[in-house]
Amino acid sequence: MKTIFKNGTYERVSNEVADYEVRTGRAKYASKMDWKKNARSTVSVKSETVTEAEQKGEHTKSKKAMKAAKFKAKQRQYE
Repeated sequence: MKTIFKNGTYERVSNEVADYEVRTGRAKYASKMDWKKNARSTVSVKSETVTEAEQKGEHTKSKKAMKAAKFKAKQRQYE
């Protein structure tokens, strides 16, 4: 596997594809570190979206958690 820079994006491709793309002038070799930096930047964007939802107070409970809370409330009524 090799990393190439093609059309403004970093891609991990097989050695044969990378050699062909570079020989034809369609892409340039890039370091794996550059590819990792760009791959991780997309992940951080997702985490920012989650942070915005948390700031708005939009906390959602799973069905299992809602069912457990409902059951506990019923138990407290009979105590």
